[in-house]
This record gives sequence, C-alpha cells and structure tokens, in this order.
Amino acid sequence: MPEMLSGTCETSFSIVIPTFNRAHILPRCLDSVLGQRWRNCEVIVVDDGSSDDVEAVIQRYAARGVTFLRNEINLGVGPTRNKGVRFSRGEWIVFLDSDSYLVPGALSVLDATIRTCDSKVGVVYGKSAQIEGQRPSLTRPRHMRTRWNFKEYIEASYLEEALPATRRAILLRFPFEETLGIKRECGCLVWYAIGRAGYDFVWTRDMVQHYDISPDGLSGRRFLAAHPEEMVICNQKIIERFGSDLLEFDKRKLVKLHQKTAFYCIMADRRACALRHLDLAWKLDRVNFRTFLLLALCRTSARTARKLYPVIALVGA
Repeated sequence: MPEMLSGTCETSFSIVIPTFNRAHILPRCLDSVLGQRWRNCEVIVVDDGSSDDVEAVIQRYAARGVTFLRNEINLGVGPTRNKGVRFSRGEWIVFLDSDSYLVPGALSVLDATIRTCDSKVGVVYGKSAQIEGQRPSLTRPRHMRTRWNFKEYIEASYLEEALPATRRAILLRFPFEETLGIKRECGCLVWYAIGRAGYDFVWTRDMVQHYDISPDGLSGRRFLAAHPEEMVICNQKIIERFGSDLLEFDKRKLVKLHQKTAFYCIMADRRACALRHLDLAWKLDRVNFRTFLLLALCRTSARTARKLYPVIALVGA
C-alpha cells in the first residue's frame, strides 16, 4: 500500500475499484487514476472472485503502487465496496467502476469542491458523462443545484449520473447492505441513510468521469431482465426503510417506486407481489394511469414482460 503523505494540504483520497471479470478494460480505468499524479492518494482494487486473467493485471499494476484485494467467491458490489472502504486510509472514498475512467484533473476538481464544504457535507458528486457511442438519457434536469439536503435530495425529479466522493468515516457508519443476497449494491440505502443522518450532498460543475453501462453489467438491461428479483429485493428494502420519508417529502416518488417494483415482480413471475405493490400505489394515488396499465400487464406472462422491458425502461421503469 502506498504511504499516505502527512503535512500536506491536499485532500487524501482512496479510490476503491470493485471489479468482476473486467481484466480486459481494468487497465484503462487504472491508468486514468494513476495519471492524476495526485500525491495523497491510494488505489484499491477489490476483485470479486473473477474467473478471467486478472492476475496479469495485478502483476502489471501492483508494482505501480496499486493495492489488490480479492474475494474468494463472487459476493456482489456492496460487500466488495465495503471491503475496500475498511482497508482504506483516505479521508474521502471515491467509488470508481472498473469499466469507467477519470478525466485528467478529476481529483483536482473534487479537491477544489471539497475545500468549499463544511463538515455537514457528506458526499461530493463529480459530474459524469456516458462514454461516447452510448444512447443519451431522455431526461434532462430542469435546473442544476449544487447543494441539497435530505429533503431536497428526495424531492429531486432528476439526479445526474455522478461519481460519489464520500467521507470514509460516514461510509463506516453507513456501509452497503451485505445481507440482501443480491449482486447490485442498492446504493439508495446508503445515500438515503447519509441524508437522513443530517448530511448534505454537493455537486461539482466540472466533469470528472466518463462512465459506461456494459451490456452484461449489473445496471445493464440484459442483467436486469434476466434477474428482475434483484430490483424487487432492493426496491422493497428502500420502501421498508425510507417509505415514510418518501411519503412525507415526495409521495409521487413513492408511488413510482411501487409501480417499478410491481413491474419487476411481473418479470419475476410473482403476480401476488406485483398486485400488492399496485394496490399500495393505487391507495396513494387513485388517478394514476400507469397503475392501471400495470394491472393490465399482470395478465401477461413473465416472458412477455421481459420482452417489453427495453421499451418500459425507456419511459422510466
């Protein structure tokens, strides 16, 4: 592990990179971090039980100061991120996916923003853009805030894709869930918990990251169509823990979360689960047309729902 420098005014960063079968693109990610030339920084790669030739990457980059940790079996993103956080020593943790990369000067941008923050700020988000060639988002922000409290964070109609830098001490208090039995990290459970605890969220104006959504990635439509139960479990846990906050601050978002969960239940061939969420959505908003459309969709097969998923996803499901 590289020694963290003392007596420097630079923000100390720990870049935590979870990876699974990404040996072919991990070097691009690592080169983007090592090219930052940020003195007070450590790079931690946590391999989540890969079966590809990640050892070749380890041999190449360990000599350049990159720390490699390994899960003996595939545990998922949440436990893998937590492992990196526990091993880290930086004041701020930056989670970087292995199929994404930092732009030149990214850590300088985050440092400049962090310097403007008081102790109430728990998370600083770096502006991100999808790698060229990918379909752009159909949603655009109406306005750009730079600092939100928990209520404003929940009320936001749009959250830009962004790279989070989070205080390490906070992530140790609010780690990613490890008992859900899913591969996704269900990040809302962490960010909502941080906001509920009284911390604020700050966004940068400048670009720090280019990200990709790999077809077989955990956020890709191929994975979600094949494993809809992942979203059912995640969404239900969000509703369980933060449903009262959503109801108080933005009832429409709670209705939409029930509707989304219902659709994933349909894809998972869990009709009773879907009907329960649609009943809750209807009780919250009795004139929402989407609820009635999903009730009609309950009559279709799980296979049909999965075929419709790419279309449904484009309109926000």
